[in-house]
Amino acid sequence: MAAGKRCLPRFVLVQAILHAIVLSGVCLGSLAAQAAENPRQPGTPSQQAWQYLEPDSDGFSFRPIAKTFRLSEELPPDIEVEATFAGTRQMSAQIRFGSEDSTRVAVVIDELEDGHFDLYLDRDRDRVIRADEVLPVGDDPRKRHCELEAELIPELLPEHFPRSVVLRRSLAGDRLTVATAGVMQGTINFGDKDVPCIRVDGDANGLFANSADRIWIDVNQDGAWDAVTEQFAVRPLLSIGENRYALRADEAGSRITLDKVVGEGTIKLTMPSLGEGVSVQRLEVMLRGDDGSVYAISGLDSEISLPIGRYALTTISVLINDGKRREPWKFVFSHVSGYEKDVWHELTDGQELSLDVVGELSFEVKATNLANGAKPGDFLSIQPQLFTGDGLLINSCVFGDQDASWVAAHNEARLNLMDPGTEQTLDSNMSGFS
Repeated sequence: MAAGKRCLPRFVLVQAILHAIVLSGVCLGSLAAQAAENPRQPGTPSQQAWQYLEPDSDGFSFRPIAKTFRLSEELPPDIEVEATFAGTRQMSAQIRFGSEDSTRVAVVIDELEDGHFDLYLDRDRDRVIRADEVLPVGDDPRKRHCELEAELIPELLPEHFPRSVVLRRSLAGDRLTVATAGVMQGTINFGDKDVPCIRVDGDANGLFANSADRIWIDVNQDGAWDAVTEQFAVRPLLSIGENRYALRADEAGSRITLDKVVGEGTIKLTMPSLGEGVSVQRLEVMLRGDDGSVYAISGLDSEISLPIGRYALTTISVLINDGKRREPWKFVFSHVSGYEKDVWHELTDGQELSLDVVGELSFEVKATNLANGAKPGDFLSIQPQLFTGDGLLINSCVFGDQDASWVAAHNEARLNLMDPGTEQTLDSNMSGFS
């Protein structure tokens, strides 16, 4: 019996998404040239294509915002190693560079006798560490810089976007920091003109629409950047001057518009199904509008204003204290293409909408090779699945804070295939998350 990729461990709690990353300082230089004047209707896409800009190119520089991962002395159990390590000890981490349902990227550090190390990065996400995946060493022996695609799974097939990352090992050797090395540069229509705009990844996942991310808009069109008046957190509604604007953006960083608000309501995230003694430490969800825009909102029972429209939950990640253990649990659920229909929530002008992010949980068991009948000796794949009320599937269960790279923190469950008559165990296997 084989277990599938998105499987349910023995633990059933609930969800949301958090990116409570503290932003480090950002220093932005001026763009090489301002966008040409181009009056047009507000809200229409910019004519200038967005591009991923490497640091220190075209007169633009900034300090990447890093996220820290704990290194483990255990390699992930599903990782195959084809490389021959020269060192005496290996340490590993797994980073989620993309959406929460993307395949994690394995990092393996091979410690050498001279105090240096080789760093292998599974950039193709095939869960195999090969000799040609070792990264070259630059001027700083603790630092590596390389290209790495961000993976986004909007439907059945993943999409990949070119990015670059900076990886740095700590002096103590037990931590690894990762940062997106570049930004997205383009223009946005503001005041009936296309003005320069920069999108910064604030949580090192290669995407640009999370609550930790930042947007820089050259509001006064002077070719310079003001960190106080021209830097904005990614929020559904922005106050610029005396006006309020609806921010509509995608995760990949290639589409963004500002529209003057014509109507707005408030959404409050709720989880009424929490058990006694259970509390939510952090909660963030990703909502998708019917126009394709995405919005990251956070906080249990906190209210946030959004433009009027229809919204569907696409990702939920939650950090929960069960009242019994010192460390919290982190659960992530995400949208699965083809699972029934999207559940849309209508938000009208002035409405206060309470959104139960969990709803009624649904447990399903998916088995292959049963459509035409299984015969003795056939291979049978069993995949248990846990869905929220809106049809989001669990894809991660971690014990501890948001450090999802720690191998020992990822939960597994043993699945037994049993004869219902004799209760004899026919086969057994472990199931977990990738």
